[in-house]
Amino acid sequence: MRPIRSAAAVLVSAVTAAAMLLPVLPARAQEGSVPSGIAYSDIGSAIEKFAEDKDYASFETSVFCGDEILYTGYFGDADRENGIPADEETVYEWGSVTKLLVWVSVMQLYEKGILDLERDIRDYLPEGFLSKLRYDEPITMLDLMNHRAGFQETMYEIQDPDESAIRPLDAALRYTQPAQAFEPDTVTAYSNWSAALAGYIVQNISGETFSDYVHAHIFTPLGMEHTSIAPDYNDVPWVRTQREKLHSYIILEAYGQKINQPMDTNMVYIHLYPAGSAAGTLADLTRFAQALADVNSPLFQDPATHREMLTATSTYGEGMVPRNCHGLWTQPGRGVLTLGHGGNTNSCSAQLEFDPVSGTGVVVMTNQYGESTFCAGIPELVFGTVEMPEEALPDPGSIAGLYVTSRTDFCGEMKLMSCLSGLLPLTEQSDGAYSALGLAQARSIGGGMYVLEQDGAVTVCGYTDAPRRAVQLAYMDSVRDPGAVPKLLLLTAYLLMGCIGLVWLIVVGIRRLLKKGRSYSGKGMLLAGQGARCVSAAGCLGLVLVYAMTQAGMTHAVTALFGALQIVCLLVLLAAAVFGVLNLMRRREDSAGASRYVLSLAANAVSIAAILYFELCVFWI
Repeated sequence: MRPIRSAAAVLVSAVTAAAMLLPVLPARAQEGSVPSGIAYSDIGSAIEKFAEDKDYASFETSVFCGDEILYTGYFGDADRENGIPADEETVYEWGSVTKLLVWVSVMQLYEKGILDLERDIRDYLPEGFLSKLRYDEPITMLDLMNHRAGFQETMYEIQDPDESAIRPLDAALRYTQPAQAFEPDTVTAYSNWSAALAGYIVQNISGETFSDYVHAHIFTPLGMEHTSIAPDYNDVPWVRTQREKLHSYIILEAYGQKINQPMDTNMVYIHLYPAGSAAGTLADLTRFAQALADVNSPLFQDPATHREMLTATSTYGEGMVPRNCHGLWTQPGRGVLTLGHGGNTNSCSAQLEFDPVSGTGVVVMTNQYGESTFCAGIPELVFGTVEMPEEALPDPGSIAGLYVTSRTDFCGEMKLMSCLSGLLPLTEQSDGAYSALGLAQARSIGGGMYVLEQDGAVTVCGYTDAPRRAVQLAYMDSVRDPGAVPKLLLLTAYLLMGCIGLVWLIVVGIRRLLKKGRSYSGKGMLLAGQGARCVSAAGCLGLVLVYAMTQAGMTHAVTALFGALQIVCLLVLLAAAVFGVLNLMRRREDSAGASRYVLSLAANAVSIAAILYFELCVFWI
C-alpha cells in the first residue's frame, strides 16, 4: 500500500482541480488515456476483463471524453428467461440519477433570473404547503440541492405497483410530506422528497408540468428521443413498450449467502417522479452526461452558469474538499475528484460520473436491484481510487462515539427506526485508526478527512463538529447520538415487557383450562395491562415489518389505525397503573399480591414510557 501522504496528496490535487473549474476547462487531463492511466484504446478490454468472472443479468456502459465516445458495451440479457440480450434499444430506469434533471432545471431558471437559490422556498409554494416545519429558519433551494433542508425520511407511499394509483405531483407531495427533524443547513440527510419538492417548484415557476419542462428544455435540445420522465412512461410510448420487455433481478451476496432471483418486469410507478422515474437508453443518458461535463454545455445559455453549477455548495471536513455542487455529488475517493449521481429502483441501478477537469465520464446502467459491482467498479477503472493509508495522521480530537444515520425517522410513529437501523459505533484503536464493530476501519488523512475501508472497498469520508457532530458519509451524515444507548435499552425493555405479557396471558389461560388458577382482587385489571403491553409491542413490530417490506410504502390509513391502537393500549396501561397504585395504597393485598402489583406497575411504566417517548401513538405528525 502507498504511504499516507499519497492519499492526502490525492485530496489536495482534487481540491486544486475543483478550484481550476472557474475559468476554462482543458479538453483532456492526459492525451490518450483516462484519468486512471489506462489508454483510450485499452479501456474497452479492461472493462470486458473486469466483467469476465462476475455474475450479472445485464449491464451497459459507455466511457467518453468530451464529445468523443471512447467505448460502449452491452453485456448480458435484458430478459434471461426468454434469452433477450441487452442492446442499444434496451431501456433501464435511472433511479436517483433523475434528480440531476431537477437540478439542471433549477439552474436554468436561476440563469433566467426567475429563481433565487437563496430565497425562502415558501415564496415559490402555495400558502401553507409546508405544513410540518418545526423550525423558523427559511429553507432555500440550495438547502434542497445539498439535501440539508432538515427533512427526515418519508415513510409514506412514494411509489405504487398500481398505475391507476398515481397521484398528481402536488397531491403526492402533500400526502408523503415528512417531518422536519433538523434545522436547515445543519445536517445532510438524503431526501427524495426534497428533490421532488424542487421539481414541483420548477413546475410552479415555469407554468409547465415538470415532465413537459424537462422534455422542452433538456431532452429535446440534447436529442434524447428515447428517454421518459413521466411516472407512467406515457410521455414516450416507445420507452414504455421497451420497459415492459425488461426483466429485473436481484444478484448479490448477503450474510454469506448468494442471492440470484428473477423479479419479472417488476414495474412500479413513482408518485414523487422528479426524484427517480426517468428511464431510457444508454445512448440518451450518455448524451446527458456529456452535456453536464461539457464546458460549453448546451444545457445553459451562458457558460458561467455551467461553471457555477460545478462549484461547491457543501464541503467535507474542514471545508477544503467539495461534497456537493448544486445537486451533483462529488466522489473524493477516486484518483481525481469526480461529480455525478447514482441511482437505484426496485428493478435497476445506474451511475453517472464525470471528471470536470478532463471532461472524461462514465455511464453504467443495469437491470439489477442494488447493483454495485459495475456501478462502482467501472468508474474506479476509469478514474482510479484512493488507497488505504498505512498509518493515520494525528487526530485533533477523537471522533469515537455512537452515531445514527440522518436518513431515518426522528419524529412520529417510526421514531424507533433511529434505534433499529443505521447505527455507526466508532471506537479508537491503538494505532490511531477507528473501527466500526471490526467491519470497517477509518484513518485520518488530515483536514477532517478520513479514508474508510470496508470489505476491501475504500472510500473517503469527513467529520465535522459544527453545527452538529457528524461523520460525513456519501449522500448523508451520521450524527452523534449520546442518547442512543438509553433509547436502545428502553426499546429492548419495551419489547421484553410485551413478551412477558404474552407469556403471562398464556400461563393464565392454561391455568384456567386446568382450573388451577385462583382469583384475587384486581386480577382482571392486571390481565388487561398484560394484554395491552403484548398488543402494543406486537403492533409496533408489525408496523416495522410493514414499513420494511412493503413495496409502495406506508399509507395514512395504516398509521392512523396503528396510532389508534396504541392510544387504546396507552389508556389501558394508565388505568392498570392507577388501579395498581390505589390497591397498594389501601394495602388490601398480602405480600404475594403486593409483589404482583409492583411488578406489573414497573412493566406498565416501561411500556408507557416507550409509547410516549417513541411517539407510537402520534400518528398525525
